[in-house]
Amino acid sequence: MKKKETMTKAPFPIGAVIALILVCSCAPSRDVPADPGVELSKYPDNFTCFKIRTQTGYTVITDPYAMNEDAEPDLVTVSHTHSDHCNLSRIKGKYGVLCNPGSFVEGGYAIEVIPGHHNKGDGKTTNLIFVFDFDGLRIAQFCAQGAFPTQDMLDRIKQADVLIVQIFGANQPKLSYEEVYRIANELGARIIIPAHGDYGMTPKLAALYGHARVERIRSGRITLRKEEIRAQKKMRIVVLDN
Repeated sequence: MKKKETMTKAPFPIGAVIALILVCSCAPSRDVPADPGVELSKYPDNFTCFKIRTQTGYTVITDPYAMNEDAEPDLVTVSHTHSDHCNLSRIKGKYGVLCNPGSFVEGGYAIEVIPGHHNKGDGKTTNLIFVFDFDGLRIAQFCAQGAFPTQDMLDRIKQADVLIVQIFGANQPKLSYEEVYRIANELGARIIIPAHGDYGMTPKLAALYGHARVERIRSGRITLRKEEIRAQKKMRIVVLDN
């Protein structure tokens, strides 16, 4: 009778175990991807035309005018019908247009549209303020708002991480740098982006925050990241100076 052979597994070599431990400990760790943020781009010249692109690629163009490219956004917002705020000639493809007050959900994002006034003393709605909730960020685009917002308007905005706003001097039917200072503080904004105003007034606004100078980004583009903005210790006043 043939003897039955028994098979035994040799123990894993201790040298191989040590080598495996060393390889694993030296292997680069896989970092959690950084927040890609929301990209905000300003079209050339001093208007309120911006492109906002969310993390999902959803794209909004505000108050289209003086665009230096054709664009295919998902949504266009129009604050009022002056020709330098509603030129759709460079907008292509299929897109929606938002130009009425109300609460909306577009592309899965909440957008609040608040009636306002292009100039102080206007007796009817002559401007719309758009408040975008994009990827945890709240962006208030004041467009051509000239009158200081009522308490009801401020209550509807509630809070804004980023404030896009025109800034003028005193004794004009527009928002002064002192009024913008009050608005930003009321809303808890951490970044102010001037548009469609008197850039000469921007340093005066910066001085109210104790800043010696205004931050300028020549590319006209900034990436907004929620955690970075909310961790800021000081207000940023950023001119997208393209």
